[in-house]
Amino acid sequence: MRSFKKVLDLAKILEMKVQLLFINMPANFTETSAIERKMKPFIDKGKNLVSRVTIHNCYDFERGLAEVLDKKRNMIAMATYGSKNSLTQSVINHVGYPVLRLRIT
Repeated sequence: MRSFKKVLDLAKILEMKVQLLFINMPANFTETSAIERKMKPFIDKGKNLVSRVTIHNCYDFERGLAEVLDKKRNMIAMATYGSKNSLTQSVINHVGYPVLRLRIT
């Protein structure tokens, strides 16, 4: 939640809105109701800054991300534990958007 607070603080400074996204993949499939329960604390914390919540089903994370993003997005923020071969690093290498990596401590 501390990483998300940093995203909210930055969104306030830059006068941006935040879109919450959960890409649901078969390997770690989660029912919609469980995803909504997980997202609720973030929605509550974000209050006026969270403009949209999306749950997207896809076989591949990067493809799912590309399907959801549109040209209006300014930045992607992702929390990571810092692994060098992480999903976050793959996104940084393959999407055409700035990516803010927030280390979870």
